[in-house]
Amino acid sequence: MTIREMAEVAGVSPETVRAKAKEMYPDKFMKGKKTVFNQQEAIPIMAELRKRGFVQPTENLEVVTRADLMAMVVPFVAETIKQLFPVIQSISQGRNETDQMAELKPALPPISPRKELNLLASNAGRALGSYSEPWNQIYKNAYYRLGINLRERAKNRGMDTLDYAEAEGYMPQLVAIAREIFK
Repeated sequence: MTIREMAEVAGVSPETVRAKAKEMYPDKFMKGKKTVFNQQEAIPIMAELRKRGFVQPTENLEVVTRADLMAMVVPFVAETIKQLFPVIQSISQGRNETDQMAELKPALPPISPRKELNLLASNAGRALGSYSEPWNQIYKNAYYRLGINLRERAKNRGMDTLDYAEAEGYMPQLVAIAREIFK
């Protein structure tokens, strides 16, 4: 067993196992080489290291390695997948039928970011009772989140604020801000 495997079995860190193993078998360690212990050497080391609640290791018991564990788990997983495969197929076929029905319905044209922003702001204005307040909130959040004073920049260019935001490509960020604030 390697030091790491003993650490996993004993429930301690590899450094702790290495220190105890060097204490018990100092001639076993060679610089630059992996140290492997046989069962007769590993049992006493783990017996010295075991934490409270761990089972006392004994002679002639087989210690489960990762390869052994994988050999036990792989058949179980394969059998489970084999049993679930028909269920997975039926679910995917159900999705295909749904997708086919969706294809029969006429697709709605996508809404532009500017129209979506106007829609979100007008709905919020209706709820707040003031149509200017949602725009103030959107521009204030754009200032703090994006570091952009859209009103000033648009004013300096002699443009409408939304025209400026659309021309400079800020519309997707404004829509995301409005979605977060008003939904």
